[in-house]
Amino acid sequence: MFLLPLTQKRDEILAVFKPLFENESIEKVGQNIKFDYHILANYGIKLKGKLFDTMIAHYLIQEDMRHNMTVLSETYLNYSPIKIESIIGKGKAQLNMRDLPPVKIKKYACEDADITWQLKAVFEPF
Repeated sequence: MFLLPLTQKRDEILAVFKPLFENESIEKVGQNIKFDYHILANYGIKLKGKLFDTMIAHYLIQEDMRHNMTVLSETYLNYSPIKIESIIGKGKAQLNMRDLPPVKIKKYACEDADITWQLKAVFEPF
């Protein structure tokens, strides 16, 4: 089970986002929302409202293709996103993203959200 370190800061951040995640009138769009759903549940947060998962949407459109963000971005948006390994490394030297300062991951996180939003626009009409 993945849990953030026990800190007051973590609790403050979760308190800000909990009302948004649990608001049924706000649609949530993500890549692999099932993962996020389980992580948030570990902290007593339940995703509510309409959910759109680009990974599931793509599976329904092209079940035989791979469904990861890089493949989807390169195939449907003609764009190669930042590789996660360039931020956290890989293998024995791999870091945990939660241990990095926000300044180190902000560009990756923003790009990830933007690509997911663009993929929704591509897949939703199907």
